[in-house]
Amino acid sequence: MEPKKHRWWLLGILVALLLGFFVFTFWDAILIRVAPKMVLTTALNDLFFQMEQRFQDDPLLIVAGSLEPEGKYTIDVDLETEKELLGPVTYDMTLQTNGTAHQLCAEGNVSTSSKTLDFSLYLDSDFMAVSSVDLVGGICYGITYDTFAADIRQIPLLNFLINDSLLQKWESSVQEIQENMGRPYALPGLPETSPEDMRKTLMGIAVLPCKAQKCAISLSDITVTGYKLDFSVSGQQIKQILSGMTDGTDIGEGTAVVSFYLYENSVVKIGLLYEAEGSSLQYRLDLGQNPLENLLSLQGTQRKNGEDNKLAITVATQNEENQYTETWNIQKGNDDPLFIAFAWNPLSGDMTLKTSVAAQPCLLNLSETENGFRMTTDDLLSLVYALSPNGQTTQKDEMVSCVMNVSRGSEIVTPAYKNLDQWSTEDFLVLLNGVGSLLGIGIQ
Repeated sequence: MEPKKHRWWLLGILVALLLGFFVFTFWDAILIRVAPKMVLTTALNDLFFQMEQRFQDDPLLIVAGSLEPEGKYTIDVDLETEKELLGPVTYDMTLQTNGTAHQLCAEGNVSTSSKTLDFSLYLDSDFMAVSSVDLVGGICYGITYDTFAADIRQIPLLNFLINDSLLQKWESSVQEIQENMGRPYALPGLPETSPEDMRKTLMGIAVLPCKAQKCAISLSDITVTGYKLDFSVSGQQIKQILSGMTDGTDIGEGTAVVSFYLYENSVVKIGLLYEAEGSSLQYRLDLGQNPLENLLSLQGTQRKNGEDNKLAITVATQNEENQYTETWNIQKGNDDPLFIAFAWNPLSGDMTLKTSVAAQPCLLNLSETENGFRMTTDDLLSLVYALSPNGQTTQKDEMVSCVMNVSRGSEIVTPAYKNLDQWSTEDFLVLLNGVGSLLGIGIQ
């Protein structure tokens, strides 16, 4: 009987060894089947850590940290330029903005070689107004956009001062200002949630019930076998994120399926399908096997009323000693492709910016401050042009050097004003020859 017992003991060891080998070899497959949410939670933590490492020197985080959802900012600006008739002109101004209310207010001093003049300027979607203590004793004079053409003809002796051609030019300028001030305020393509909010959202999704299944995953030029975890989600949290990705467009009430694609226990793709009555949104973020260095790609399709609006974005980064580079390629719908690339020195703040809109690179300096950021450049107009979607801003030859400090928050008070149809000829000439000449407006 002893030899028989000995054989059973040996058989038990053999079974234990085989079981251990099996568990060790197929542990990932077993774990993803038994505890998929635990695997995903660990993988998401690893992913966020890698993203933090990758973008830790990204200067866009400096700007993003100053973003204010309502577009309320205070900007201290020093501008230097040169006018044909006035020579060197310096603007020392404080600007305040309120994007959702379509308001802009500027006040400060403008200096030439011969004089310094104080003035304040206010604009919103209905009117613009200007005032100066030095010129008009602080009285606020305004122009109502919709009635400008009729109001200006009420000024006495106007026909002797300006011709019809110049008047039409002014009317076109006023109309352009009204259109610019009336544009909807939004942060295109950027959710209003912070990276930390996004992390909390994804980690919150990871604890919900899910469906796990084996699937084929395309990674660059190869196809591998991994796992797909589907989570059904509904609620305002997902809707808020999606609203930010669709420029604030109301996407309606609906449900979402968030899909995480795992390969070797790493998140390599994230998919999102949101369906509401009459519309749907579908996004896919490709991370690859090495999110620290791989090209990141976002593909999206928004369908509404039977029409598709597509979005494609790729981001490449490289972080070397004293230089961080980042390249964006953006294709939105049928718009022209947009290319943005920059190289930034985190020690000095010096940046070289290139875009598909501008022929020449822009040089600037960007650094973080306690309440926002500081930006300097010797060619402000070229920078504004380079960052304008599809070159919507007309590029000018005028050189404008600029130092600006941007911080969150503003307090704008809408002024009472004396409308254009109540101006006297003297009011008109004083403002035109004073503030108008400094702003490049005159009778010509």
